[in-house]
Amino acid sequence: MLESTEFRVANARRYDRRSPVRWVISHILRYKLQTLLMIGCYTLAWLVFAQAPVQIGRAAQEITNPSAPNGLLVIALIILALLMTDGLSMLTGSLSAEHVAARIATDAREEMYASLLGKSQSFHDRQRVGDIMARATDDVTQLSSMVVPGVSMTFEMVMGFVV
Repeated sequence: MLESTEFRVANARRYDRRSPVRWVISHILRYKLQTLLMIGCYTLAWLVFAQAPVQIGRAAQEITNPSAPNGLLVIALIILALLMTDGLSMLTGSLSAEHVAARIATDAREEMYASLLGKSQSFHDRQRVGDIMARATDDVTQLSSMVVPGVSMTFEMVMGFVV
């Protein structure tokens, strides 16, 4: 497809612009490893966190009916390990989500700059400088807020119902 642009960025990445959802997904899928790490860590955190109340129930049962001399200590260490794993996996998932969010904002800003390079001089003459700068800073930064906390909280809520 031939584009009539004044300037063109060499090796510019193309994203799916057929709909806003596809555009966001194409940006997120560029960072598959980080996205999979985020999903995996959040899932692990919820699975481990769901086991903590079960182990606390076992500890209460161990108090009323002791089964081994160090049974309560073992259960307490299991609970500690579960909750530490929950915290570390939630931290890793959150850091991965932050990384993806920052990269999406950077990529969107880069995509906008490439698009602005392709516009004619008459287009730029009609635009206010402040409006373009606001889009480059504020509007693109809102994409980061869409991923964190938006997508991550939605995923955590779904995992809370599933687990």
